[in-house]
Amino acid sequence: MNTLNRLYLLVILLAMSFYHPTNASQTNSISNSVQTIILVRHAEKSPDGGLTQQGKKRAKILAKILSDTKIEKIYSTETLRTQQTVTPTAITHDIPITLYNSNQELSTELKRQMREHSNDKTILIVGHSNTIPNLIYQLGGPSLEDIDESVFDNLFILQVSSQTTHCLHLHYPETRL
Repeated sequence: MNTLNRLYLLVILLAMSFYHPTNASQTNSISNSVQTIILVRHAEKSPDGGLTQQGKKRAKILAKILSDTKIEKIYSTETLRTQQTVTPTAITHDIPITLYNSNQELSTELKRQMREHSNDKTILIVGHSNTIPNLIYQLGGPSLEDIDESVFDNLFILQVSSQTTHCLHLHYPETRL
């Protein structure tokens, strides 16, 4: 693992450990369960609706950055570009991609899962420039502007519990790590 990759992993792990309950009794409590939700916009899109070569590289980088993170569920919109962005990560983790139609449908489902399951989970969601900020807000995060159409490197990490939601905003490269 090279230095930059280790740096990204360290930042993510530090952020997760900072917001994660450390008391074992809290971890087992439904009301104190923490769900980690990683949200990204799809990578660079091509006119045909898929990804450009640069976008395909970015999708592979995302998979590499998240390779040591235990992701239990992956959500993508039904568009080709979001599915192509998350496919390398789904292959790395050997888990299927769950398609969703709307932010409201997904946020309702995630909130239901958090109420019903006491175990901590990490979820990856890939969406669009206008849907990711809205989804962050629906899940209790800050109100954000839509992502500029030319920006593809945002990586948001939400730590959601029954008491609070913390949001960490990072960027990841489109070139080799």
